[in-house]
Amino acid sequence: IEHTIQWAKDWFNGNFTKRPANCDQFLKTDGEFVEALDPIQKIRILRDVLDCFTPVGSTEDKVGGAFAATFDDCIAWARLQFQ
Repeated sequence: IEHTIQWAKDWFNGNFTKRPANCDQFLKTDGEFVEALDPIQKIRILRDVLDCFTPVGSTEDKVGGAFAATFDDCIAWARLQFQ
């Protein structure tokens, strides 16, 4: 059970701490901080940034949904991450 708890902590940290922090850093530096990274890290960071701008409620083919405009939209997005 300990490995399951660790997995959940890692998943939560990645999705609700690191990913938003990467997106914030990308926006603050106009993407310049990515240039200093190695190619693998670049891809991971850019995927994180792209995920931050994926419409809330969109399907895998990116049809439907709308971008989060309010706190309630953010809560809806977070809830959908667990379904």
